[in-house]
Amino acid sequence: MSSQPRSLGIGVGAHGFDRNRLAAYRRAVVDPGTGAALVKTVRSVERKGYEVKGEHYKTLPRGFEPSSPDQERLLRYAALWIGEDEKLPADLHTPPIDRRRATEWNKMAPLHRWLVDALQ
Repeated sequence: MSSQPRSLGIGVGAHGFDRNRLAAYRRAVVDPGTGAALVKTVRSVERKGYEVKGEHYKTLPRGFEPSSPDQERLLRYAALWIGEDEKLPADLHTPPIDRRRATEWNKMAPLHRWLVDALQ
């Protein structure tokens, strides 16, 4: 069995929220300012072709009233992240791969920025 990696991944976000962070995330989702910013951010990165992941719950948490279908969906998340994997490129240790990965990360960065701004 080879210990060599077979793919290269890049992503942003949180793969899971602990109880306190989940509560803060939910409050941010329904807040008029941060919630609207999150919906705008999610729509933006989805238009760029990324799937925003983290939906976990089938029902809404008690005590939270979403003001839109987008907020309703986001309240069912227990994590919030985007990730991309590609077959390990031949040019792994060269500037072109660095530029391509930086370009991809910059497209994903708005989700990272929202998490930092809303939950720090």
